[in-house]
Amino acid sequence: MKKNFIEDFEKAKNYYNKVQHKEALQEFINLAYSLCAQHKIANYRLAIKGKEIMLIIGMRAVLNFKEENETSFIGVIVNNDFIDKLPKINSDLHAFGGSDNKSLLTLNYTLFLEYKNEIIAHIQAVILEELKAIKGHSKEFWNTTSTTTSVSFKHIVNENVLLETYFNKKEIIFKEIPAVLKDKIDVLHHKKQIILQGPPGTGKTRLAKQIASEMTISENNFKVIQFHPSYTYEDFVRGISVKNNQDGNIEYKTENKVLAKIAKEALKNYTDSQKETESLSKEVNLKEYFTLFVDFIEDKIEENNGFFKLTDNVGLLSSDEDAFRYKGKNDGWTKNGNRMLFKDILQAFTDENTVRQDLKKNPNLSGLAKQHASYFVRILNMFQEFFKDEKLTFENTSVEKVALKNYVLIIDEINRANLSSVLGELIYALEYRGEAVESMYDIDGNRKITLPPNLYIIGTMNTADRSVGQIDYAIRRRFAFIDVLPEILEESTLENDLKFNTDSFNEVEALFVGDNNHLSDEFKAKDVQLGHSYFIYKEANFDMNLKYEIKPILQEYVADGILKESALEVIEALKSHL
Repeated sequence: MKKNFIEDFEKAKNYYNKVQHKEALQEFINLAYSLCAQHKIANYRLAIKGKEIMLIIGMRAVLNFKEENETSFIGVIVNNDFIDKLPKINSDLHAFGGSDNKSLLTLNYTLFLEYKNEIIAHIQAVILEELKAIKGHSKEFWNTTSTTTSVSFKHIVNENVLLETYFNKKEIIFKEIPAVLKDKIDVLHHKKQIILQGPPGTGKTRLAKQIASEMTISENNFKVIQFHPSYTYEDFVRGISVKNNQDGNIEYKTENKVLAKIAKEALKNYTDSQKETESLSKEVNLKEYFTLFVDFIEDKIEENNGFFKLTDNVGLLSSDEDAFRYKGKNDGWTKNGNRMLFKDILQAFTDENTVRQDLKKNPNLSGLAKQHASYFVRILNMFQEFFKDEKLTFENTSVEKVALKNYVLIIDEINRANLSSVLGELIYALEYRGEAVESMYDIDGNRKITLPPNLYIIGTMNTADRSVGQIDYAIRRRFAFIDVLPEILEESTLENDLKFNTDSFNEVEALFVGDNNHLSDEFKAKDVQLGHSYFIYKEANFDMNLKYEIKPILQEYVADGILKESALEVIEALKSHL
């Protein structure tokens, strides 16, 4: 069964007894996985020798972790000129990996922490060099162009590295994603949204979670929700919430809901992954400088008794975590004022806006920034003056290039809600990824919502449920539908000593298929036949399945006209066959 990285590394601590190694190794593995997946090369593995663990890319061990005399060391493969940038390091360098310009630099953990950012940025460059060098290697598991197989490294780490490498001291190499998942992942990559459809008990939700787990780096990157008949656009996309503010008064506030939240997070990752390190470094500097500017403005607000004038009638009241609050003296303003988003000021600064008309024409700014450009431009100009007066410059801060991640939203029972109503304008966004659509609600003057290319949606649909509405053609053509049907399970594929009752499965299946079936003419067996999960049991507990799950739903099928009355006698006679 899959576990996340943190749980796995906790298990490994008994063997490899340093918490800091657990954290550092986890960080490097995530980095290697992201780079290899991004470049579609499945060439990575872990190996262990004694108390030394190595992360291998291609033919090179790019880093290792070891203990000597109860001291923890981390060894990283570096270009020789990198050593000159680390003045505190006095270490013997060892030729490593058969390369003239690379050496193995070994540091104790304390020193590693001091240079952690520089080392991680450098090791990323080294890994990319290795990936480039092995791109055309002939061995299949060292070079693959399959996107679906390249994500399986996480699977290997989770299920094998810590259960086998650490404890049985084996070396683990690449292996394929299970075939039952591979085809579905390929379809999801192509279409961006799929619906797993089938009768009850076929494991649709479990399968959706397995697909999401294979496609994402961590469980934080996918979310599971369930639709119901009263589910609305305001529950799923964006809506107004009623909350108490800091003064204890009721406040109505527009908020992003499930889909808009995960879309916003995925879009930020997608956008950042397209940026070069120089641009990311500049953003880091700019945010640090703007934090100083916020402190400067807060002092001005305090000096002016809580009203720092922008114009004769409008001034700043306070600051939130991500915005200034501003308000006019005249009637018509909300009690707590409007929010001037920091990101609007930073964007206008980056876009080199200087006057009011620049802001009004800037497509990268929120609607409120354009509407109230007269106020926003004053803060922008103050920041520009602050930047100049403080003699601030953009330093070359060491930052990692952001790896592109997949995000997955699982919608269980997707057809139980009115899908057209719940999705609203996002029906268009499903097909045209990366294009912003206008929501009926705005947040801080911005109505735009974008579904980025790295966001995937998996729905599940119970085809036997006649109480819910059908999915209309406009939505249907935007999803790929994949059947998940009842099947006989091999017990070797089951977990935790579970068993499968094949005889009972066949007996129930005969109610739906075959010459002597009892299925009503207007139904198809593949839509209503009981799924295989009903026939999975532990020890001698199948009688409970039969009495409280299988027989009741079959009897309900007769009452609903799915099975004919003639099926009742067969249902009553069902036995466990154990």
